[in-house]
Amino acid sequence: MKLFNWVSSRIRSRDRKGLPFRHIFELLEDRWLLATVTTVLDNGNNLDPTPGSLRQAILTVNSTPGRDVIDFNIPGPGPFIIHPPTELPPINNQVRLDGTTERTFLGLPTAGPPVIQLNGNGLPGDGLVLGAGSFFPPGSSFPVSTSSAGSAMIGLDIYNFSHGSGIHIQTNDN
Repeated sequence: MKLFNWVSSRIRSRDRKGLPFRHIFELLEDRWLLATVTTVLDNGNNLDPTPGSLRQAILTVNSTPGRDVIDFNIPGPGPFIIHPPTELPPINNQVRLDGTTERTFLGLPTAGPPVIQLNGNGLPGDGLVLGAGSFFPPGSSFPVSTSSAGSAMIGLDIYNFSHGSGIHIQTNDN
């Protein structure tokens, strides 16, 4: 309260007449991190992923709190087939993985077949994993959720995961 009084007294005129300044707060919209996949290449390395790869996009959204979007803008003619050489990192935040953004880039109608494909041929594990869990920040008694609950995958063709699931869901509400 002291800060408010100090601010309002400074805004008044010199003769101390007039109304004090009233603070107006504006509600801001949610901000979503946008990670864009620009290549089908993938080196399989989670510590140094191929720039613009699906692996890098997943690691980027995992490193930021809140809801995120992964879209696709791969140049050239489709379909675009992504062959991950190793398991992709699990998705630990709420994300919208939207393959329909590539259709828009190609100028195809939205009702067309998916042009983003995730081929698990030869992969020893799962394709996309929607993770669940929580952690305790240092000095806190309350866990912080790292759940991917509320995630959505749209416009993707996921196939050939004979040694695991194409999509492995570890939490509810996806």
